[in-house]
Order: sequence, then structure tokens, then C-alpha cells
Amino acid sequence: TIVYAHHPTFFGMDYAVQKGTSTTTTNANARASFDNGDYLVYASANFGTAGSTKGIRINYAKSNDGGRVEVRLGLGTEGRLIGEFKPARTMGWGNYITAYFGIEEDAYLTY
Repeated sequence: TIVYAHHPTFFGMDYAVQKGTSTTTTNANARASFDNGDYLVYASANFGTAGSTKGIRINYAKSNDGGRVEVRLGLGTEGRLIGEFKPARTMGWGNYITAYFGIEEDAYLTY
């Protein structure tokens, strides 16, 4: 089990469990092809004491409209929703931007 430092940085490929995503040919640290119900689990993350982590920064590229990122406690798409983010188009799959969104507690990402 890997335990990460408080306020960790995770790369797309650092997941413990995933469903439905694939690797990208343009960035070895990224995941691609997210559809409804797909998810990545980042286990053993240290988000500090309850309430000390107020949000998440996500670095992403997006060439289409729609979709959202949900942050959940628990495994898969059934965990308790504690945050959500609707990523905007970044004008290309290779054009990465960083966004911040608030969360209620500590969590992992699902798409």
C-alpha cells in the first residue's frame, strides 16, 4: 500500500483501481476516453485531518463539450458525492489547464 504525503500530487497513472478509461498516446502520465460510469480510484491518499482539505486542483485537457468530474468517498460510482466539477473545453486534447474545485471532505475521482 502506498501512502501519500498531505496535499499529494497524483498523476493519472497513479490509480489503484480503474474502470473504463484508457491510456493516452500523447501523455504517459494521463488517462483518456472517459465515459459515464468510468472511474479512477486513488487509494491511501492522505488528505489530512477531517476538514483540512477544502478542494482539489485538476490538470486536464478537453476537446469536447459536456461532462463532469465527481469526487466521491468509497469505491466506484456509488460512493458519497462530496464535490463536482464541470470541465470546460481547453481547445485541444494536448492543451492542458489547471482548475480548482471545492470539496466537502477527502476523496477520489470518478468520471
